[in-house]
Amino acid sequence: MFGTAYQGYAKKQEKSSGADIRKWSLDQGIPLSLYVERDGKWDFVDDYNIAGPMKFKEDVLSIPLNGKETNPLKVKLEFGNFLWEIDYAAVDYSGDQKVTSYTIPAKTAINEEQKDVVGLLNKDDGKYYTQPTMDNKAEVTFDLPKTSDLRRTVILHSKGWYEILLNPVGKPDINKLRSFRQPGQFNRFVNEQLKKMEQQVSQAQ
Repeated sequence: MFGTAYQGYAKKQEKSSGADIRKWSLDQGIPLSLYVERDGKWDFVDDYNIAGPMKFKEDVLSIPLNGKETNPLKVKLEFGNFLWEIDYAAVDYSGDQKVTSYTIPAKTAINEEQKDVVGLLNKDDGKYYTQPTMDNKAEVTFDLPKTSDLRRTVILHSKGWYEILLNPVGKPDINKLRSFRQPGQFNRFVNEQLKKMEQQVSQAQ
């Protein structure tokens, strides 16, 4: 829908605040929202942020309980149509266990030119290892603490961003694009497209 206006829109979005982008995402039902039933009403707890176009993963949210919940506990997962696929949901009531944690910085990060770029990765300082082509890569190594009789979990903590490279053509549909400022419009648009697909399939048959 953006046509030739896409590049300008993308540049403008780079200057938008994280709060504004998050609000639009929530208004459109893009994150996975979790509710708990209390006193016959659904109370919003928190939401899972979307993890890119496609990502299979396990995710966890802490649910504060105040004694007003139903027994058994009732939860509701709410999201825009076709934006999430839920394999299973579970609740863990076990008590907190003592955990010893270590933050291990990256030791090396060897890129495709055999250069060590670890200085761009091991601190949260605004410096990034940029990868402008699909051939860019880095093999990262860590020095982990010695193992013990206790069970150990290794978690990779990373942050960054990516840009989808597009060069669309054509005249932008300004009126249609402006409609996405309305809460819930993204999901209504998805449903419209699904109905069109159903009609095309039925006509083909």
